[in-house]
Amino acid sequence: MIELEVVNGIAKGNTLRTNAPYITIGRSQADSIVVPDAYVSWHHGEISQRDKHYRYRDLNSTHGTILRRMDAERYIDTVVLREGDELLLAGPENSVRVNAIIPGEGAPGEFTLTVARQASDEPGPPEEVLGDDSHALQTILRLDRAMQSLKSMDSNSLFTVLTEKIAEIYPELEYVAVVQESGDTVFIEHCGFQRKGARCRTSSTILRKTLGRKGGIIFEISDERVAPQDEESATLSPRSMTSAPDATGICIPLLKGSQGDSYLQMERRLVQGRFSGRDLNLVSSMASRVINRIDHLALNRRYLSMSQNAAIGVFTKMIAHDIKNYLTFAQYIDEKLQNVDEHPDIVLGVERAYRLALGMGNLTGSGSKPTSRISLPETAGGIMREFHLLFQKRCAFEAVVLGNATDIVSNEELLRRTLWNLVMNAFYAFGNRDPAISEPPLVRLRIEPKGKKNVIIRVEDNAGGIDSRTLDYLEKAFALVRDVYEREEDLIHVVETIYNMEGFTNRVGLFFTAVAVNDMWGTIAVTTEKGKGSVFTVQLPRKIDKLRDLLRF
Repeated sequence: MIELEVVNGIAKGNTLRTNAPYITIGRSQADSIVVPDAYVSWHHGEISQRDKHYRYRDLNSTHGTILRRMDAERYIDTVVLREGDELLLAGPENSVRVNAIIPGEGAPGEFTLTVARQASDEPGPPEEVLGDDSHALQTILRLDRAMQSLKSMDSNSLFTVLTEKIAEIYPELEYVAVVQESGDTVFIEHCGFQRKGARCRTSSTILRKTLGRKGGIIFEISDERVAPQDEESATLSPRSMTSAPDATGICIPLLKGSQGDSYLQMERRLVQGRFSGRDLNLVSSMASRVINRIDHLALNRRYLSMSQNAAIGVFTKMIAHDIKNYLTFAQYIDEKLQNVDEHPDIVLGVERAYRLALGMGNLTGSGSKPTSRISLPETAGGIMREFHLLFQKRCAFEAVVLGNATDIVSNEELLRRTLWNLVMNAFYAFGNRDPAISEPPLVRLRIEPKGKKNVIIRVEDNAGGIDSRTLDYLEKAFALVRDVYEREEDLIHVVETIYNMEGFTNRVGLFFTAVAVNDMWGTIAVTTEKGKGSVFTVQLPRKIDKLRDLLRF
C-alpha cells in the first residue's frame, strides 16, 4: 500500500491511500491524483508497484519532475520511491509527498472483466440493424441533424456531438468518453460526460477485448480480480482506475491512427440494469455514423490538398509557358543571347514575363483586387503593335474593335494572358503552313459586342487550318476545363486526362488559356477550315465582381 498527499499547490490537501498497482498524476480528470495547474502536463507521471517497491516515471512532461529527498533536489525520469520523498511537478508550486509505503498490505487492486456480448462485424445501415425500432432510428436522425448543424466540422466537435447524444439517451451513465491507446499508455482523449465523483476508466484489458470486434462489446466489471469469462483470459493491465463498483459498459473501436487507436467507452452501475444487444447496436450505429463523417472529412481534405497542388501546378506551368512565349519573340534566340544589348526584344520578353509573374501572384495575395476597368481598344492595340514590331517581316498583325465594345470590368492579367496566348498560337501556326497558300500571312484580333452583357473576342489566322487530331484535342480539353468549373469535376482527373491526351504537347498553351478564360466566367471555342485558317472565339461578360475558384486557391 502507498499513501500520497498533495502538500503544496492548487490541489493541496488531496490524499490517496491505495493498493492499486498503478497510479497516474496529472491535469486530466482521469488521473488518480488530479493537479489542475496549467504547468502540469495532462498525464504528468505514473507510479507503478513492482516487487514490493513503488517506482515513479515521468511521462515526458513538458516541465519535468523534480525529486526532493532530504535536502537534495534533482530532475528525474524514473526513481524508486521512499517514504518522505516529494515529487515536484513543473517546479516547487505543486508537490506530492509519499507519506507511507506499507509492503505486503493488501493485494494489487484489479477488476474482474466479463465480456457479456460482442459484435465482430461492423454495423450495417441503421434500418437493417435496428429494424422497426422507430425510437432508435429517430435517435440516429437526431444525431445526423446535430452533425449537419455544426459550424466547425472536425473530429473533436463530432465526438462531442456523439457523446452528448449518448448521454441524452442514457442519463444514468457514470461517464461516456473517447479513450485512446498509444503504445502501452491508455488515456482519455475526449470526455463528453462524467458524473460528479465518477472517474473515467482507462483499462487496456477492455480495449484488448474490443480488438477485432468492429461492432464493439458489452463488458461487466466487479470485484478486484481479473478472471475473464471466456477463453481469452487476460490479466487486467495495471493501467486501470476504479470506476463505479459492479459496473457494466460498452466499448466500440473508432479510429486507427499513427498516434494510437481510439475507442468509445461508456459505463453505468449494474444496479441501473445491464446493457442489451439493442443498446450495443444503437451505440455502434451512432459511432459508425460519426466515423463515416470523419473519414469523409479526411477524404475531402486529402482531395482538397491534391486539387490545390494541381491548381498550383497549372498556375506554375501557365507562367512557364508565357516566359517561353516571350523569350521566343526573338527568331534566333541562341544567337541573340550572345549580345543582349543589341537585341532589346530579349530584354523586353524577360521583363514582360517577370511582370506577368508578379501580376499573377497578385491574384492570390491577401487584399488583392482582381478586377478593374480595362480599355479593350488600348489593350488589343498594344498587343498587336508589339507583335508587329517583332514579327512584321514574317506576318501582319491587325486589331479591330467594333461597335461599343470599348471596355470591360475583368482581370487585366488574365485578359492579357488570353490575348497573348491566342495571338502567339496563331503566329506559331504559320510554321506548318502549306507553301501553296499564296495569301500573305495575317493574324487579326477582332473584338465586338454581343448584346448588352457580353463581348466576343476572335483571333483569326490564314495559316491553313488545324489538323483533325489537334482539333479533337482542343475541343476535348476546352470541354474538360469547363467541366471543372461548371460540373465540379475533379481537377486532378482532368489534368491527368489532358496530359495523357494525344496532341497535348502541340497546344499546351491553349489549355492554360482555357483555364484563364473560365476563371473570368467566359467560354472558349475553336473552328477551322482546311486550306484557309482557324478562328478562336472567346466570349466574356462585360463585368465581373470576382474571379472563379481555380486560380483563387
